[in-house]
Amino acid sequence: MGTLLAFAGRAKVPRQECNLLDERFKVVARVLDGERIGALCRELGISRKTVHKIISRYVMPADGKD
Repeated sequence: MGTLLAFAGRAKVPRQECNLLDERFKVVARVLDGERIGALCRELGISRKTVHKIISRYVMPADGKD
């Protein structure tokens, strides 16, 4: 079976299944804790644009207005 998976291009280490919403909250929490966005992007393999989009969706201004 291992050779079949290698042939299919799936011989990579499987990613741990997780809830996408939970992962987005983790990104927001790490940024709010002061972690640098560039370092976070490199670690997670996502773009800065994606991180900024996630933050804009989950962080509201202090007065509650958009």
